[in-house]
Amino acid sequence: MRLVRQLPPADRVAAVPRRPARLWPRAQRILFAAGLAVLFVGTATAAYYQWIRMQLQTEEFVWDDLEGACATIAQMNIDEAWELWTIMRDTDIGPYIPPIFVEHRRFAAELLRYVLGGSAAAGVGLVLMLLAVLLRPAAVTTRARPASRA
Repeated sequence: MRLVRQLPPADRVAAVPRRPARLWPRAQRILFAAGLAVLFVGTATAAYYQWIRMQLQTEEFVWDDLEGACATIAQMNIDEAWELWTIMRDTDIGPYIPPIFVEHRRFAAELLRYVLGGSAAAGVGLVLMLLAVLLRPAAVTTRARPASRA
C-alpha cells in the first residue's frame, strides 16, 4: 500500500483510450432490418399458400359405382335396356363440369407460384441479413488525449 502513495494523481494520468463499442453504421442496420422484414414476409407468404395447397383434394377418386351400374344393366331385359337407351339419347347432358380434383389441381398449380415466390423472397431476405452481418463496419479511429500537466 505504500507504493500507492507514490503514484501520480489521477488528473495527471493520460486517459487510456477505450476501445469504442463496435456499432453497426446506419446503412448496415437498415440492411439487416430490411432483410429480416423480407425474410419474415416471404416465409409467412410461402407458409400460408402452402397451407392452402395442402387443404385441396388433388388425388383422383372414383365418384361413380361403375361395377354396380354394369351389374344393373346386365340384369335388364331388352325392353328396359331399350327404354334406358332412348332416355339417354334424348336427354341433354349439359356442359362438361370437371370433377373437383381437376379444379383443385389447377388451383394448386397457381398457388405453387406464390409459394415459390415467397420462398425466393425469404431467400433474398436471408442473403440481405447475412450481408449485413458479414460486412465489417468502418474502423473508428480515436486519438488518445495528451496528459494534462498541472
